[in-house]
Amino acid sequence: EPPRAADSLAALARLAASHGLMLGVEFMIYTSLPDLSAARALVQRAAQPNVRILVDTLHFMRSGAEPAALAQGADIARDFAQFSDAPARPHRAVRPGGEARAHRLLPGEGALPLTQIASRALVPGAMISVEAPSAVRRHHLDLDERASLAWRAAQSWHSTLQGHL
Repeated sequence: EPPRAADSLAALARLAASHGLMLGVEFMIYTSLPDLSAARALVQRAAQPNVRILVDTLHFMRSGAEPAALAQGADIARDFAQFSDAPARPHRAVRPGGEARAHRLLPGEGALPLTQIASRALVPGAMISVEAPSAVRRHHLDLDERASLAWRAAQSWHSTLQGHL
């Protein structure tokens, strides 16, 4: 129910604002908020200055959005985002929710236009989280190995990103 969702988001945003917090609305193609357009409509309807659209690179690209869409509008969160990588096309046997929860790649391992997204969406000094759950890595690598791999990938990608923000 879009009106109810917007009212609830607005109430939460007012509470968050009283604590100096921003809210990020994340869209996912397998939910009732499937794309950038739907997220924009919700944020606009909530009409709160501390609500922005959180860019999650997997959801953004799987929704069919183009990086150029990020340059438009004040509704995009410019100082925080979630990054992961993925093949250009999802595997036919993996449903969208399954890909999001267990089959992401670390930045630089896939084919998503991460640098283009970052350069259009983010400001220098933005907080970037790497969200790359992988059932395969969880099965084959212990926690220290996964953390080390993620750290090296994030550091490498950060170096690549530096010239683009």
